[in-house]
Amino acid sequence: GWCFLDKPENNLAGTYKAMARRAWSSSFRGQALAKAGHWLPGPCLAYLGAGVELTTMGFSASHVTAGLPGRGTETTSIRFRNTKLAIRNVFICEGRVIVIISYNKARASNNHAFYVVRYLPDDLDSSIFLYLAYIRPFLDFLANQLELPQYHSNEFLFPDPKHKKRHLTSIQATAALRNLTQDLQTPWTISLYRQAAIAIAKRYISDLIKKRNFYYPSDASTPVRMIAAGVGHHPRTLLKDYAIDRALPARLQPELLEMYRQLSTLWQSWNQQYYEEYCLAGASNVVKDGDVVDDSAERGRYLADAATPNSSWQNKRPAIPSSSEMAPKKRKGLNISSSSSGYLTPEAAATEPPKGFIYNAEYQILICVTCESIIHPGRRSFYQHLNRKHRLMGPACKAYMERLSILQLRPLKELAVPRGKVAAIPGLRVHRAFRCNICPYFTTRWAKILDHISTHKLGVSPQIAWEMGKMGKCYVQTFSSAKGLIVYFEVTPLPSPAC
Repeated sequence: GWCFLDKPENNLAGTYKAMARRAWSSSFRGQALAKAGHWLPGPCLAYLGAGVELTTMGFSASHVTAGLPGRGTETTSIRFRNTKLAIRNVFICEGRVIVIISYNKARASNNHAFYVVRYLPDDLDSSIFLYLAYIRPFLDFLANQLELPQYHSNEFLFPDPKHKKRHLTSIQATAALRNLTQDLQTPWTISLYRQAAIAIAKRYISDLIKKRNFYYPSDASTPVRMIAAGVGHHPRTLLKDYAIDRALPARLQPELLEMYRQLSTLWQSWNQQYYEEYCLAGASNVVKDGDVVDDSAERGRYLADAATPNSSWQNKRPAIPSSSEMAPKKRKGLNISSSSSGYLTPEAAATEPPKGFIYNAEYQILICVTCESIIHPGRRSFYQHLNRKHRLMGPACKAYMERLSILQLRPLKELAVPRGKVAAIPGLRVHRAFRCNICPYFTTRWAKILDHISTHKLGVSPQIAWEMGKMGKCYVQTFSSAKGLIVYFEVTPLPSPAC
């Protein structure tokens, strides 16, 4: 099928040849693509796989940034080439890459299609153009050279990465969006992101949802209404029947394209402004006298309100029923109000952790109040905890790491597990567990304590052993919750604070 790449004026025919000449003497991920006049299958297959990953990433980028998101079935089946039965969706208009979606549901009643246009951001449309003009043809060339027909492209912009269907499926699109937002408390799906984006548009981008019909100008002094009155026509008739640009569908004239351009620009500007104010390093985190002031909790409430179209979501039944002994774990924001107020001097910073953490001088361990777990010493461990669990970035994360690096922390291997029953370590999570009264064995699972008691060969069933007092309930703590490093020790739980 035809697309803008085939137009002679664009001089884009045969671009794969220039890419092939460069790749012939280049390497990919440290390995040469060609040797002794032949393409090497291993590096070339890796390059083709990277092209598939790039296409999936392009879908995620365009779906999030192009404008208000469409339905999954329409955004995954975008064509950049014409076919015998369908016209393409990707066009170049005034130097911008645009995606036009045609809705044909109303054609049966009024013989008209409804168009939705999305303008890609400047950086993204340049990347999409380079991908279509250079990378995609070279991938086809490489697949032909290696005789791999499954890698041949078709008319769809986002092909199936599994090479089973003609284009990306909604399930694969959801997986790509989940991968992009895996660090969020609730990774996005196609439907969830659509709901959230519309909620944000309604609440914070009111200009996007004003009821505006370009065929019925609301102001009597608008040029369209004045010209229509001068020629004796209704504004709707003037716009759809007279002075029509035949290069465009009658229902998609420049006035409507301009509206969609403004719509996409407003959405992209709002996203950019929000990113600069709340996500860029140093934009929302302030460091004063060695202490960090973070507004992550406020940002979390802001996003939660924006992403919740109605409060009925909160009334849905949880996927896992909660109980007093096992509550579902949730990722929480860093609690900065659990310590005393006021900024610390450099001398105090050497002995006291920043807000949200507890330093236990007896064991020389650092406890995160929100997570109720120990943070192991080392800048890598600090960064992983602050960035992945609490979403701290930039100067805020760096300031926390500097403060935590001053503390004298003992490595996990050097921590001595307490013998016997000791008082619970404040701030560290207390678990309900089962204890073997024959040997020092602890577990939080009933099935495991039954299996363990059988190893003592008491000659009775585990239930009888329980009644005989060979095992019992207790409270335990552990210095590490990582698999293979869990060692429980019995504690006396701290008294609950009085209400």
